[in-house]
Amino acid sequence: MDNLADLLIFNTIRSSFKADKYLSLFGEHNAHALEAFSESYIGNDFPEVWFELPLSGNPWYDLHVLTSRESLEGDFVIPEDVFFPDVFSWFATADKVRQLAISHDLSKGIYDNPAVQLLVSGRDNAVVHDFLAASQKSDARDSYDAFMRQLPARWYACYFGTFPSRSDRFLRAECIPCKNDQNLYKTDTGILAKQLESLGYKAAADTLELICFMSSLPFPIEFQFDVTGDGMAGDIMSASLRFMMPGMRTDPKHPAFIKDDENVQRLMKKLCDLGLSDERWELLPDVAFAKRLCNGHLVGYPAFIKVRFTPDGPVDSKAYLVSNVIL
Repeated sequence: MDNLADLLIFNTIRSSFKADKYLSLFGEHNAHALEAFSESYIGNDFPEVWFELPLSGNPWYDLHVLTSRESLEGDFVIPEDVFFPDVFSWFATADKVRQLAISHDLSKGIYDNPAVQLLVSGRDNAVVHDFLAASQKSDARDSYDAFMRQLPARWYACYFGTFPSRSDRFLRAECIPCKNDQNLYKTDTGILAKQLESLGYKAAADTLELICFMSSLPFPIEFQFDVTGDGMAGDIMSASLRFMMPGMRTDPKHPAFIKDDENVQRLMKKLCDLGLSDERWELLPDVAFAKRLCNGHLVGYPAFIKVRFTPDGPVDSKAYLVSNVIL
């Protein structure tokens, strides 16, 4: 897929997601989004595009662009203006990896200092070590090793991220507990509290109560941590619920984010009651779309709802809308 076609598809995504009635979700048009997108991927296929939106306060969006390892098979050229060409060059031949994400804080006015995140397939410390080296972040290797030693036994760390352009040892980790652990959280906050404390995070009672409520819903839960230099979880933690694409022809593993789903309504009522979301969430189901392309479909849908926590309790929530091409 050539660059011009990709840019046209990206504009189609934005027009689908950003009709006038969705201004309360996205805010006004961000003039830097197209530039950020075009400098954030390589390969022969259209990348996944993620929009990150707050569910209360002033509307805005951040942008995440994900290149899959499979899209780099065959001949391709690493553009001169792509972010972090050394990271992409390493990723193009790496094993046990799934996607490389370039993440832009557009809402903060930051256009030239994105994060880079590696989605892995399995637990292989050497792969993440190599990723950190390619990102010029070898000084975060000890932090990673210490964090992984403390990871609960049945948890899977699915991605790691850093800021190559920053001088600190920032490291972010996304972790998925096993289904059995999630089932245990439904009725026993002590198990969850103990697992979080093993990573250095002492959760407030309100945090434990909300995460246990989220765990009782039929959506997979994930945890995100900012890892400190000594490998411990920092003050900011997030918990996310993951949703399927609406209208799947096969039986989904878990439900989609649709209006008539009782559990979606329970989740969002809870977040609204806690002041973590306002009524704008009701627009989210309507942003799902599927558009016919010459050799596939362009689709978009709400994929995650994420709640952010500090040691004092929950502070806000966000939605993540994903769009990609399905052949």
